[in-house]
Amino acid sequence: MGENTDYNQYKQKMIREVMMDKQLAASEKQQKIMAINKSKTQDELILMINSKPVKEKVNNVNRSCDHYKNKNCSRFSFSCCDAVDPCRRCHLERIDENSCLPENVKVTKIICNECDFKQECRESCINCGIKFNKNHCEKCFLWTDVDIVHCDKCKMCLVGTNETLFHCDSCNACFQKNVPHLCQNFNLKTLNCGICAIDISTSQQQSYILQCKHGIHNSCLKDYLNMGNYRCPLCRKSLFNLKNQWDEIKRSIEAQKMPKLYMIKEGLILNSPHGKFKITKKINDEMYQGILLDKQDNNNSDDTIVTLNKNILENDFDTAILCNDCDKKSIATYHYLGLECMECKSFNTTQI
Repeated sequence: MGENTDYNQYKQKMIREVMMDKQLAASEKQQKIMAINKSKTQDELILMINSKPVKEKVNNVNRSCDHYKNKNCSRFSFSCCDAVDPCRRCHLERIDENSCLPENVKVTKIICNECDFKQECRESCINCGIKFNKNHCEKCFLWTDVDIVHCDKCKMCLVGTNETLFHCDSCNACFQKNVPHLCQNFNLKTLNCGICAIDISTSQQQSYILQCKHGIHNSCLKDYLNMGNYRCPLCRKSLFNLKNQWDEIKRSIEAQKMPKLYMIKEGLILNSPHGKFKITKKINDEMYQGILLDKQDNNNSDDTIVTLNKNILENDFDTAILCNDCDKKSIATYHYLGLECMECKSFNTTQI
């Protein structure tokens, strides 16, 4: 008696929640209340409530898909539940993650959008004869209008054909035959895009493997370059071989002398007629005390301390740098256009 009373109270509570739901139309409220009243036990009611997120998706009339072009001729039924969606990705986005685990979301049936006939997965509708799409892969349950080839080693379909793609066992990935491939000896499946952090191997976007062995989507790379970036966003190494750009910077530096220094401070190393001069103290606006670093004809270090007029000090000075490409430190002559690494001649450097 007590269990029936609790059950009836629970049903009345559910009915009140449905009636107060302003997002539901009158017809939808009526259908839900009828379903609640039809349940004979509390277990049936709980089962219906738990499957509510999926049941709502069964009535989804959206037949188009944002993930695949020209995806307008079929829908799919999935093994995890009885929901119907245009594609697996649509299904994962719409359902409650607690209701359907991604590993259980497998296509079991295909429903033709022309005649609504549910059937085993195939290339064309067995009822009306319409071809679901230009190309079909029975292993991936994929229907698409672009050329695809299924790679058993990659265990997925790739855009292209057997004539345009080849599989590299060292990189564990497929590449274009018409593009020179430098084998990186690493597993591509472990790479994420350095910009958007999305997995490279399963992404639908084409990707580029940088010379530093990091990956980046072509679309992300295009936007990144348009913003004036030339370093890898992860390790700061040059994205490509930029020797031509480095040579151009070097020619510009040779053509443009450093402007007159407006500030001379302690620790600065300037060139002078007597050699490199490290400033240690400002005497007045014209005179500076410092050390001649290149003087080697006298063992007495005190003799290297001299005072020089700023007019004889040259505008160029040296600074310590770290090269992002070769990871080595060196001393470079400062110029506002760039600091050249003395080891690899790269201008991808940082002043330290």
